[in-house]
This record gives sequence, C-alpha cells and structure tokens, in this order.
Amino acid sequence: PSDKKVFIDEMAASTYAVIRFRGKWNEKNYQKYDQKLIKYLKNHNLEIISKRYILRYSPPIVPDMLRRNEIAYQINYTKWDFIFLEYYDRILINNT
Repeated sequence: PSDKKVFIDEMAASTYAVIRFRGKWNEKNYQKYDQKLIKYLKNHNLEIISKRYILRYSPPIVPDMLRRNEIAYQINYTKWDFIFLEYYDRILINNT
C-alpha cells in the first residue's frame, strides 16, 4: 500500500482467539470487545502470546451496523473451542 495509514501485518500460523463484532471503527468499540475476549481467555486459563490484532473487513462506505470486525490474539492452545457471547458476538479459537 502507498498510504502510510494502510499496512499489511503478517500473522504467524498459530492458534488465535478471535471475537467478531459489528459496528464503528473506534477505540470505544475496540475496548468493549477486547475486554470481553480477554475476560474469556482469563476465565479459561488461556495465555495470550501476541499483541492485539484489529481486523477490519468492510470498506468505509459500508454502514456501521453492517461492518464486520474482529479482534484477535495469538494464544497457547491446541484444541477447538468456541462460545457464543451474544447474537453477533462470539469468540472462536481456531488452529490455523
């Protein structure tokens, strides 16, 4: 990408815990879902081993309520597990 605000960050093949959500791209939303994910990981004794990744899939022209976003952390884990938190909120742990 030629714009410094746009970048591609390589993620290692590993196990990631991810929470998916819809809505605005703002720190308030990121913190809300970040805290849900961290709480889940702590409650299940799962160790975070990376920085927070904010993944945005929809272009800016898509209305906020239709935007698909995720927050992910690399974790130490070897099995599948997932939990539905609310209608659109879910945490997915997946070996990639």
